Amino acid sequence: MKLLKPGGFLVTASCTNLVPPSLFLEIIDMAAKDARKKIRQVTFQTQAKDHPIMWNIDNTTYLKFLIVEVS
Repeated sequence: MKLLKPGGFLVTASCTNLVPPSLFLEIIDMAAKDARKKIRQVTFQTQAKDHPIMWNIDNTTYLKFLIVEVS
């Protein structure tokens, strides 16, 4: 994030079920603060419909995909 020029885009993803979505977003937020950058969320997505998130089964939210604009 420190290498991006203002108006640049950061594209990042995590494909482990060991990192929940809330922690993933918190890590990105901490990185922005560390880099003294402001970020604007463009999109946040999870896995495709053929890999459903089952609320009654742990660890089925494994894919997190994020695009942010950095300024």
